[in-house]
Amino acid sequence: MDKISKLSLPATILIASIILGGFYFASQVIKQRSIERQQQIKIRQDKREQLEKEIKKGEARIDLLECLGDARKDYDAGWADACKDDARRITEGIQDCIRIGAGKSYCRGLWGKPDDSPDCPLSISKTNLLDKRLQQDRDECFKKYPQK
Repeated sequence: MDKISKLSLPATILIASIILGGFYFASQVIKQRSIERQQQIKIRQDKREQLEKEIKKGEARIDLLECLGDARKDYDAGWADACKDDARRITEGIQDCIRIGAGKSYCRGLWGKPDDSPDCPLSISKTNLLDKRLQQDRDECFKKYPQK
């Protein structure tokens, strides 16, 4: 019995050490998995944030392009309106010229041919005015939707 009691203390210590070592190892494995999970969550969160930034950047780009497109439409509409106004003014001038007794061909030669097409040639002053408005509208678009 002495032999058994002499061996039981070391055996108990050995068994207790194995059990404690097992628990310690298991806790370290759990801790490592937790750290890895947190890192994966952080990576996913960073990717999501990056994607959201890219989406917002893309939306801002689309908004800018839409704004610039609207500015160009306004420019084209202004040009077409100016063409119609010039054609109406020329037509009225020809009619007034004929009313005061001048010949048709003389009046047409004096006033020119009315051109109410949306891409008619305009005077430099009208062209400059329309170009200036277009540039102002474009500048406003870039202020409203700045690109980074």
